[in-house]
Amino acid sequence: LKLLGMSAKCSTEHLPIGGGDIGVVGEYLERQREQVQELVDEAILAQLVHSYGSAYVDVVEYVRKEPRLGERIAPHLPFILAEVHYAAEHEMARTVADVALRRTDAGNLGDPGGRIGRAVGAELQKVLGLTDEQVEKQLTAYLDQIAVDGLHGPEGLQQQHG
Repeated sequence: LKLLGMSAKCSTEHLPIGGGDIGVVGEYLERQREQVQELVDEAILAQLVHSYGSAYVDVVEYVRKEPRLGERIAPHLPFILAEVHYAAEHEMARTVADVALRRTDAGNLGDPGGRIGRAVGAELQKVLGLTDEQVEKQLTAYLDQIAVDGLHGPEGLQQQHG
């Protein structure tokens, strides 16, 4: 446009990124809590809004359709199985490591015994139709990666699976 002697105002200057149209997070959480209190608890809601913004409703919709997807990936963390489905179906995640370490932060918080990796692998198997062998290979790669990252060594899961 500059070469043509024209200028244009930036049309995206004030446009929020996808899911970013929530305003003040605390106020948004208050407004949303009542709508989803039967589906997810406050800690899970806060984590979903933090991760997905207003698009958290797309993740909660999985729970609405299939309540078991509201179960936590690990009991002590606010990440749910619905996030595995969302990651695979909307974000093209295809591996345990991708879901556990990049699409959610579940594996980044440590994974003693590989519990998070196993839960993610089992759910990915259902969503993507992976074979047992494919899941096992992905679990091994995930455990190797978290060992390198210092999040947990692979010995716990290898003893259980290998």
